[in-house]
Amino acid sequence: MQPKKSKYLKVHKNVQAKKKGIHNQLVYGQYGLKALKAGYLPAKTLETIKQTLVRKLKRSGKLWIRVFPQIPRTKKPAEVRMGKGKGSVAFWVAQVDAGQILLELSASKELAQEALALVYAKSPIPLLFVEKEENSFQ
Repeated sequence: MQPKKSKYLKVHKNVQAKKKGIHNQLVYGQYGLKALKAGYLPAKTLETIKQTLVRKLKRSGKLWIRVFPQIPRTKKPAEVRMGKGKGSVAFWVAQVDAGQILLELSASKELAQEALALVYAKSPIPLLFVEKEENSFQ
């Protein structure tokens, strides 16, 4: 997972704009995972989470991933002296804010809980299982 095209190849490390809390509600599915702390999710971790959920759901539910890795991280090769510019892009990360929904599921509650329990161990940031509230206006 990485963008097809970006305006700049390398970016400053902690200068990315903070999100304004627009991704803190369930939109597509009935169940989801919410980040409890802010942090960065590498593309490799997101791909692992996606593969785990697809294997567990076995086409009995639908999955929406609401984050995308679009921030490049650079790294200098091993045993290279300091200086001589910034390193090349090594991997991509997705910026996650506290309270942001990472992914959503539409499946039975038991299957969704089992599937999302597998994701807890693979995530570097703490997560919370959330459900969509049904508003009944009578």
